[in-house]
Amino acid sequence: ASFNGLIAFGMTCVILADGIDLSVGSVFALSAVICAELIMMGMPAIVCICGALIAGTLMGVVSGLLVTKGRLQPFIATLVTMTAYRGLAKILTDAKPISRLAESLTSGSFLFKALGKGNLVPIFAKNIKFPIPAVILLLSFAIFYFMLNKTTYGRKVYATGSNAKCANLVGVNTQKIKISTYAISGFMSALAGLMMISRVNDFDNLYLIPHGCNIFFEYEDKPGVIAKLSGILSISGINIADIRAPQVKTGAFPRSLAAIKTDTEVSDEL
Repeated sequence: ASFNGLIAFGMTCVILADGIDLSVGSVFALSAVICAELIMMGMPAIVCICGALIAGTLMGVVSGLLVTKGRLQPFIATLVTMTAYRGLAKILTDAKPISRLAESLTSGSFLFKALGKGNLVPIFAKNIKFPIPAVILLLSFAIFYFMLNKTTYGRKVYATGSNAKCANLVGVNTQKIKISTYAISGFMSALAGLMMISRVNDFDNLYLIPHGCNIFFEYEDKPGVIAKLSGILSISGINIADIRAPQVKTGAFPRSLAAIKTDTEVSDEL
């Protein structure tokens, strides 16, 4: 749940800025590959972790540039990067697992292990343990809540997503805001990928890059309002709502599905 939650925080920023990021699963995987490759090259744990986080952030920036400077629709731009990053991850690993990562570290193996399966033990209650992934998730929640609700940057993100033209007129650089949200999404996906390989101690394409699920359906909300949902939930290896495609049927819209674009038509009766 911690891995999915971290990715969801990053995706939240992108959606608030009127975008979508389908590449989070591939960024998740490629960042993990980069960390694993650096470990196999004999780099210290801190270098491997920082390298993967920087790489994930840069991957998000690429998606943001395609959307803003390239003037591509977010769905198309991130579909391209999703495919490219997934392919690059498989090329770098030759589609083979990389195992025993912690044992391969020359220094800092404790830091690498703690990231995914460590525990914080309070001094006053040594029989209580707080998993580090859960602690990181809660800290991320607090940071994102403060950033989006209490800072100028957060208000700019909301303004960009609400009406980009008006935001531009009042001096908000909407292009930079959108690029930054994709960068945040890439960073959070990379962090989730690091926590995953730390927890399982290896990298395997089979579980890090499974096939995404594509969902097309319509939902009748109430009399007089027809919501045509022609969205796609295709978050590569990460299914935030933990829903499989066969479970979604026409006319049954799970309320927990957030990464769906909607196009609402209101009937003449209203």
